[in-house]
Amino acid sequence: MAFMLNLPTMLISEKDLHNEGLFEIGTLPITKHEYNLKSVDWMNSSEFLDPFNEWIGLL
Repeated sequence: MAFMLNLPTMLISEKDLHNEGLFEIGTLPITKHEYNLKSVDWMNSSEFLDPFNEWIGLL
């Protein structure tokens, strides 16, 4: 829905998850980031916060 409304989209997925279909790199103009989602520590890392803040700036 965000893509149809021309809104910036950030996809967060589990690290090493097999990507296919719409979520394959290059299929849609979506920013995709992979993290170890089993731990909440990824939310406080600069690896997440830097792209997240950039994405927020696009809204």
